Amino acid sequence: MKHYYALVACVLLCGCYSYVPVRVTLIDAQARSPVVDASLNPMYRYFLNPFHPDVDRHTTDAGGTAVVPIAVSRSGLPIASFDGLWLDKLALDSPETVIYVKIPDEVFLQRKYEITLNVLRYDEWRERYKPEESKLKR
Repeated sequence: MKHYYALVACVLLCGCYSYVPVRVTLIDAQARSPVVDASLNPMYRYFLNPFHPDVDRHTTDAGGTAVVPIAVSRSGLPIASFDGLWLDKLALDSPETVIYVKIPDEVFLQRKYEITLNVLRYDEWRERYKPEESKLKR
């Protein structure tokens, strides 16, 4: 019986998450080159959950690539509390303001586990998509 309680305690303290390694490549949308030393990390909603998934920060290498573990459910899709990837000081090359980058379900369903994102620095994004705000900042 003691072993049973130890097993239950271990499961509760360690969390019950499976992870898949997603290879994320960041490409500078203007220079068309890899973004080196960029920080990114998975974001989950875990309000008052002490056993939340891993949210460690990852840094891109010389090829603009980082391998980010994403917590998945039994279906192979990200768990429900997964919001997306947070990119530090970068934005998607898109006119929409995006806080977290969503990873399409196809990446998980096809089990390819890789995605390439075209990104801009915040100031470049403002100049491209919000020029009126960019002029006010000067």
